[in-house]
This record gives sequence, structure tokens and C-alpha cells, in this order.
Amino acid sequence: MEDYNPKKDNIPYTVGILKPDIAKDDQKVQDIIAKIEAEGFIILQILKKELTKQEVTNLFYKHIEKDFFDNMAKYLMNGDSVVLLLTSENEHPIQKWKNFIGQSDPVEAKKTKPNSLRALHGTNQMKNAVHGSDNDSDASKERDIFLFPIPQKVPQFQFEKFRLTLDMLLKFIYPPNLEHPNVNSRLDIFALYGPVVNHHSVDTCFCKPCSHLGKEYLQRVICEKVEEKKKKLVYTYSHTINSN
Repeated sequence: MEDYNPKKDNIPYTVGILKPDIAKDDQKVQDIIAKIEAEGFIILQILKKELTKQEVTNLFYKHIEKDFFDNMAKYLMNGDSVVLLLTSENEHPIQKWKNFIGQSDPVEAKKTKPNSLRALHGTNQMKNAVHGSDNDSDASKERDIFLFPIPQKVPQFQFEKFRLTLDMLLKFIYPPNLEHPNVNSRLDIFALYGPVVNHHSVDTCFCKPCSHLGKEYLQRVICEKVEEKKKKLVYTYSHTINSN
């Protein structure tokens, strides 16, 4: 599992599972994954495996005392399942996935959302084709079950320009929270980034983790600008050739 980075922003996510009666058909799995991506979901992790009794118990702990739990566990352990860690950029992934898969009872799903996954592929309330996290807490527990890392992204940085003063420079070189600051290293960081890259949650923080994230962000911006210029050059060149 990847290390958690407290300087990065966590990404909201949900856990989806294609159950054994779906997962056994490779073509059906591919078709469903294509629909998932076309719907705007981003697949962060994907895992095909046969669920263990412990995993099923942890996933469906709310139903342990129910009469149907043993039969449900046997069904879920009878072949591979496809486990997905999903996010979405334009909507909270948990609610979006719930809407996409439909109600837990395929009969009801056919009435309310006839194009949902459960309406199209489910047969009854137990064999309803897919699973989805109920809420953020369950999504976190389910992610842990399959040892998926916490999804994170480089935070958005703000670029600010202002007049540099000696007082500002001294405060940065000799911050009150560092008893013995490495003056040369802090000067190098300041020279590289200057007082222009601020992470929204740490307010002008130039500690080592933030400076690395700032560098990563700046490099990405530079690459995007270079690609834009390349596209413009290609367009200008082709337009000139066609004109001649």
C-alpha cells in the first residue's frame, strides 16, 4: 500500500463490486467497465479475486444476523468478483454510483431506473449484480478490506506576486517554529519558488513536503503549456502548408 501523504488532498471515492455471476463473463465485465467510464467515473483501482468468508463478513456486517446471510456469503464466495475503487470529478462518487446501479431489488430498479446495472443484469435482491458503498464511512472500511491506498491528488496551489521585503525574507529563513533552521537550504527553496506558490491549507508554507508538491505542480503546469504551444505550432504549420 502506498504511503499516505498529509500534504496532499484526499479524493472522495466509493467501492463498487461486480458480483460472481457478472464477473465470470469477461465480455460482460468489459462492457460494464466501458459504461462506467462513459458515465464519467474514474477507476482508481481494479482487482479480480474470489472473496473470502472474512471479506464477505466485513463487507456485509450489517446483515450478519439476517436469515439470508449464509446463503448470500456462499453466493459471493462462489467464483471471482471484480472490485473497483471509483471516483468522479463532477459529482460525489457514492451517490453517483448508487444512481448508476439502481435500487438493491432489480424488480424495483427496472421500474425506477430501467437502464441501471441492477435493472439490466440483476435477477433478485441477493443476485443483484453489483455492490456499492452506502456512505463515506462504509467506503473507507471497504477500501481497507482490499488494502487499496487512500486516493489523493496534488493540491491546488495559488500563485501570488508581491513585493519582497527584508523582514519577509528573515521571517522565512528564521521561522519561529524551527530552533536551528538550515539557512542555506531555506534560501535555496526561497530562490526556487519565491513567495509565489502558496498551498491553500498551509498559507505560504515552504517546508520540504510542500516544496516537493509545489515543484510537482509547477512541472505539470509547464508541461501543459509546452503541449499547448506544440499544438499551436502544428496547427499554424499545417494551415500555412494548406494555404500554399
